Amino acid sequence: MALVLGVLFLAMAGCAAYVMVEGAGPPYLDSADVEGVWTEEGGDGRLTLREDSTAELTGTAVNGGPDGPPLRGTWRVGIPDEPRTVELDFPYSVGLDVDESGGRATLSIAVHTYDTPSFTRYVRGPG
Repeated sequence: MALVLGVLFLAMAGCAAYVMVEGAGPPYLDSADVEGVWTEEGGDGRLTLREDSTAELTGTAVNGGPDGPPLRGTWRVGIPDEPRTVELDFPYSVGLDVDESGGRATLSIAVHTYDTPSFTRYVRGPG
């Protein structure tokens, strides 16, 4: 009986350890994790997220490319269902999904609510 209880205890401890390590999910973003300048990989896009929660997107197809007017809006982090996503309030639906390294992200843009979003890789770096 002691052997059965010992095996049962070890199994439960192993399950608890797995849930604590694997089930924790990715860490939530903080404003400092995303503030700064993000540049499009292989393109002219530039996303600036400022400390005052304002944002500016330039050099993308949605604003006419490198010479088009910048899109200006606001941003926020901490979406409960998507802890690694930054919501951007522009005239279009925009989201920035940041990987766990914090230095790379995917920007998704849907110009109209019925559009399939376009996805572009961005890298955080010096402005």
